[in-house]
Amino acid sequence: MSTSVVWLVKPDYDIKGYPSIDSSLKENRGIDRTILADMNEGLRPADPAFLNSIDFRVKTKLKAFDILFLDRGYLVSERVRDLFETEAYLGVEFVRQKVNGLPFYFLRIGNMIDCLDTENSKIKYLRPGKILEIEQYSFHKDRIPDPAIFKIPERMGSVYVTDSVRSTLERQGFVGFHFIDAENPTDDERMYMN
Repeated sequence: MSTSVVWLVKPDYDIKGYPSIDSSLKENRGIDRTILADMNEGLRPADPAFLNSIDFRVKTKLKAFDILFLDRGYLVSERVRDLFETEAYLGVEFVRQKVNGLPFYFLRIGNMIDCLDTENSKIKYLRPGKILEIEQYSFHKDRIPDPAIFKIPERMGSVYVTDSVRSTLERQGFVGFHFIDAENPTDDERMYMN
């Protein structure tokens, strides 16, 4: 079964006081985020001692939050990790870190689906073969199984989900997830698309 809508996942920064990882905080200054991002994406071998030593600090008045943006991906709460493991979504792995002393996990997505319909999408190129921006998405939805959490080759730093994954996340009441209909975003959502 394929999906009817492809949802782009973003943190919901419209929530008042929603946290983000602030590099200016002294506790966050000594963390080499390039090495961390490379490990999280599998471009560099994971170093458990290094990863377990990381405890990002964020300022927030929220009692709980479940997703944070970190460089080239997302950190999710233990509650989200537990749900994903229960649902057994394909191609999803977790790399443990901490946020304010609590367990959080880098969401490592290995499920790559070549489904962007480049002929019907509106794409700006930096040079031939190098995409600068996707102004309007169009997908080959018959290539996308549902349920799925995935990336596309043209946008490695973005995470997409199908209808059933979005519904499951919303039913659980997780704080901080924002889902954008990738093919039909509102004018306000377009600024968060690339």
